[in-house]
Amino acid sequence: MKKAINFIFFGAITILFTKPVLAWVVFDPSNYVQNLTSALTTVRQETQMLRDYLNQVEQLRSQVQAAKNLGRDVIAGEVSRIVGDMTKVKSLIGSNQEL
Repeated sequence: MKKAINFIFFGAITILFTKPVLAWVVFDPSNYVQNLTSALTTVRQETQMLRDYLNQVEQLRSQVQAAKNLGRDVIAGEVSRIVGDMTKVKSLIGSNQEL
C-alpha cells in the first residue's frame, strides 16, 4: 500500500513540475493581423514625428541664419520691445489679481 501511495505521489509531482514534450502551437490569424496593423500604425506615427522634427530643425536653422544677418541695433530694438511687452503683461496680471 505504501508503494502505491509513493508511486501516486511521485507521479503527481512529476506531472506537475515537468514541461510537456509536445506542445500545440496556436496561431490566431485575426490577432496576428491586429498586431501587425498596430505595429505599422506605430511606425507611421514615428516616421511622421521624425519628419516633423526635421522640419523644425530646418526652421530653426533658417531663423538662426536670419538672426546672424541682423544688425546689433535691430536686435537691441527687438529686445527692448519684448521687455516692454513683458512689463505690460506683468501690469495686466497685477491689475487682474486685484479684481
